[in-house]
Amino acid sequence: MMSLAGNVNNEDSSAIISYYKVFQGIELICYDMKQRQYTEPETKGLRHLYIDYCFDGRVEYKDSGKFHYLSHGDLALSQRDIFEGSRYYPLGHFKGIRIKLDLNLAPKDLSVFFEDINVKPEELCNKFCKEKGFCVIRENQGVKNIFAGYRNVPKDMRDGFFRLKLLELMLFLDNIEPQKTVAEANSIGRVRLAKDAGAYMSERMDQKITVNELASHFHVSQTQLKNCFKAVYGMSIHAYIREQKMKAAAVMLKETDIPVLEIAGKYGFDNGSKFAKAFKDVIGTTPKAYRANKIV
Repeated sequence: MMSLAGNVNNEDSSAIISYYKVFQGIELICYDMKQRQYTEPETKGLRHLYIDYCFDGRVEYKDSGKFHYLSHGDLALSQRDIFEGSRYYPLGHFKGIRIKLDLNLAPKDLSVFFEDINVKPEELCNKFCKEKGFCVIRENQGVKNIFAGYRNVPKDMRDGFFRLKLLELMLFLDNIEPQKTVAEANSIGRVRLAKDAGAYMSERMDQKITVNELASHFHVSQTQLKNCFKAVYGMSIHAYIREQKMKAAAVMLKETDIPVLEIAGKYGFDNGSKFAKAFKDVIGTTPKAYRANKIV
């Protein structure tokens, strides 16, 4: 029987982590993070296969001095915890799932559950992780189909649903070739430039900063800045600052009585219609409707 092992609220209650025991030696962990950073508990010395899937947001991990990223629809397999230590969320939010298989405790062959699912976790680990220790599968429709419905399944259906979906995922992975997967890497210098630019803009959300001005400030070309930024944040500079401004505006709409036009002005908008359009593009509804419904 699957059991809920617990929810974790980190610091300002912006991190919710739920643990479920799916099978013996197999655990499913759901992440709903609304922060930039989270410290993952250490698991050194254990023989695990980790499978991480990103529903929403973006998460960074470091391997051999290089930085890699998972975005919406991406899947990572690793024989060690590539997120061990401090996880970084470039967009300030992340929703995802981790499946953790203890190779010492999990069934050696999943056919013990269904005769036709002749999948061995140890062989799966060797298939994807033997060469580099990890493997990333970029957005794949087959993977997306498997994870569809994970976040919305009713509580009284989770036991059977999670078990069946895990077996479906194992079968899917057993039947694809690892050479179809690619991991993108970025150097420390590129990552630092992008994060510094992101922080610089976040501190000046009431200003209109052009890419040219930003590039001049950091003494790099516009092309170099754009490429580095897109590699870390997964979106353009313009899209990033718009998203950050609208999310900050959403907090003000929810927590204060400041007029909508005044909030728009605080984030560099002198036109209510343009602000409303930008807000709806990012948040999904108009500022007035958001405030009226107090959507979280």
